[in-house]
Amino acid sequence: MHIHLCIGFLERREGPFLGLREFMGSQVLPRYPGVSVRYNSWTDDVAGEILRCAAGAGKLVLLGHSYGASALVRAAERMPGVVVDHLIMLDPVPRWLWGQFQWSSYKLPVNVRAATCIYNPISLPKSSPIRRPRGSGFRNICVAPFHASIPGDREVQGRVMEIIAGVAERECVRVPPVVRE
Repeated sequence: MHIHLCIGFLERREGPFLGLREFMGSQVLPRYPGVSVRYNSWTDDVAGEILRCAAGAGKLVLLGHSYGASALVRAAERMPGVVVDHLIMLDPVPRWLWGQFQWSSYKLPVNVRAATCIYNPISLPKSSPIRRPRGSGFRNICVAPFHASIPGDREVQGRVMEIIAGVAERECVRVPPVVRE
């Protein structure tokens, strides 16, 4: 499995990712040592980085905060042949119009199998949920922490861990071979 993280406006690729880097190092990687993780900024060539890093890695999880979440949506649109097993958006802010209008909500590309948007509807900058989630694998979750606090919040990290565990478990499921008589 490959997890690709993308952070927003005020973070640096080498920085703490508002708690996400520590969360990956202390919670996710010890539990799933075979997982590869890559960190990007919203200003990077995110689609190109995903294509370079995730090839042959199995399941693909994209996790982004703020502008980083919107960069991952655009990256998924630019990679129609790549299956995104789960897109996790933490208080996503579209780059256009600074996300001040709810009509800018995300409509996800068809190559995204499942997505979760964890957001605070009243924090600034204004985030946007998934518009018309399709099926049970697409959901919006409202939370209390404000924008910059969401990635480091323990409850939010617990939800992210549940999603990663679900993707990892689905990866390990083996379908028994069909026996023909």
